[in-house]
Amino acid sequence: MKFSTLAFATVLLVVAATAHNCIHDEPHLQELLKSDHSVAHQSYRGFKAQAVGAIRIKFFYEDLDDTNQHCTAVGQTRPTFAGTTFTCTSEDVLTSTKRSNLINNIIPAAVTRLQNLLSVDRMTSNLMVPTSACSHFTIPASHRTGQTGVSGADFVLYVSAGRTNTGTLAWAGRCSSDQNGRPIVGRANFGPQYIEWSATDQSVNDGQINTAIHEL
Repeated sequence: MKFSTLAFATVLLVVAATAHNCIHDEPHLQELLKSDHSVAHQSYRGFKAQAVGAIRIKFFYEDLDDTNQHCTAVGQTRPTFAGTTFTCTSEDVLTSTKRSNLINNIIPAAVTRLQNLLSVDRMTSNLMVPTSACSHFTIPASHRTGQTGVSGADFVLYVSAGRTNTGTLAWAGRCSSDQNGRPIVGRANFGPQYIEWSATDQSVNDGQINTAIHEL
């Protein structure tokens, strides 16, 4: 990934301003990432890059579209997306408002800011997701096939909304990398309890956006 020292410093400052915690460094998640990365690295050795340009990021929300994959009512059993399950409380419910705020406000704003900061060697072929990558997340079958994959993307992220630890808006991880070690497939889980958006308080929105940037 190619970006300037100033851009990198800006990213660090943005992350430092985050309103909620994230858990990039939790041991059990790191073990999952090591496993996925090892397989994926072998799968991308043949990829070639074209001219450097602003990173193209695509998001997929299969686990937000499937009501069996997130809480819609108290008492349901749903996945944590880290290999376990939990029983839904009222705070875990992904309401239509929270879902909309995540998909239409928080993530697009984070992507816009990142694209203004980061440039990469763009992919020339469709991006394919290795079979074992992003375990516990729903990956469309077409994303894993050589005939289809994901077009027009330098990085893809699969998003879910399971329970997170107290005070943690989201956690995320790398699923696979290209032949140079740059992450090209990732996963992120946002805790419904902490998803919010304000029509009057931009500081609330900035906190949400900055956390999303950190997870990317």
